[in-house]
Amino acid sequence: PAGQPSPFLNDRRLPEADRRDLLAWLASDRPQGDPADAPLPLRFTPGWTIGQPDVIYQLPKPIAVKAEGTMPYQNVFIDTDFDEDRWVQALEVQPTAREVVHHVLVFTLPPGSRRIVGGETTGFFAAYVPGNNKLIYPPGYAKKLPKKAVLRFQIHYTPNGKPTMDQTRLGLIFAKEKPRYEVQVAAVANLGFRIPPGAENHEVSARLPVPFDVRLLALFPHAHLRGKAARYELHTPDGTTTTLLHVPRYDFNWQLEYRFAQPVPVPRGSTLIYRAWYDNSANNPANPDPSRTVRWGEQTYDEMHLGYVEYVVDGLTGRMALLQGGLGGNPGGPPPADVRFPPEGVPIPERFQRLFQRFDTNGDKRIDPKEFEQLPPFLQNGVLEYLRANPPPESPNWKD
Repeated sequence: PAGQPSPFLNDRRLPEADRRDLLAWLASDRPQGDPADAPLPLRFTPGWTIGQPDVIYQLPKPIAVKAEGTMPYQNVFIDTDFDEDRWVQALEVQPTAREVVHHVLVFTLPPGSRRIVGGETTGFFAAYVPGNNKLIYPPGYAKKLPKKAVLRFQIHYTPNGKPTMDQTRLGLIFAKEKPRYEVQVAAVANLGFRIPPGAENHEVSARLPVPFDVRLLALFPHAHLRGKAARYELHTPDGTTTTLLHVPRYDFNWQLEYRFAQPVPVPRGSTLIYRAWYDNSANNPANPDPSRTVRWGEQTYDEMHLGYVEYVVDGLTGRMALLQGGLGGNPGGPPPADVRFPPEGVPIPERFQRLFQRFDTNGDKRIDPKEFEQLPPFLQNGVLEYLRANPPPESPNWKD
């Protein structure tokens, strides 16, 4: 709000006075100022921006990135060898060929695991995207690196016309002592959307139930080239809805983490809602193909609906919930009251049957209301998207 301090610690907007000066200069004949008053040239220090890491994990061998076309996600596993849990105060991901790296996500897995199931929708340990490659936490906050954990690097390369090699690395700085708060990341995601050809302002939404008290540390919206705008909302048990973040002009090439100056308390029983708008029209100069129906997919010419939430918990109930998977890992509960759910269930599209298989307890290739309650939130959002696009007919066989 005008006249009030920004709620974000890393707000990159110009102060209003500087903005007025810049616009006035642009509207004039743009005279050159006194060179003696010019800022010093930027100097980028080589190496790590977080300081010298305590430990560095680098891909064991370079990955060849071809000149043209697309590449599937590359998954590389690195074993750690600590005999006890370690707490990470700062971390930084450094590709050696940034020009071809779309993103890097790093996940922690149990000792010996080589599991690839899950990905963007399960949160992350460390991340690299255009505009953001490091995390530094204040005293009392840290991420947990479990003993003998496996680090899974998920790397998305985008060939740019010239073959090259990349050997991404991850640097970690450890906390001096066990923190009071363990930092967690959850995703508010919707995998079931369809953006029609030519749509200029297509809205997609997702929800994340909050079954225990948490405090939000940061928000991180993500989309691809058709992403236009994004908004996070908090709906609390008293019926109040508050906008936490509104990004009216999302830019894929400048993906920001929005870190709160003060953690935002979220009471148990609340719901986090993430909305994003997409421009699949010819008016979007970045649109790869306005004639396509666009769905969730890995490549940049596909799309994603993904709003990350960084948080901590308070109290024993919250810590027990973390053991069960935190916000994103707990069952999402019954469908919202405003959704009509068919008692015989929602058919599972063929391309999603493997993803839903373990939740389809009766094997009928449908998700019924009881099975829906056990789905994690990111899968529930896909089912709800299907119901919004295919509303049930007015019939006694459907319940309100």
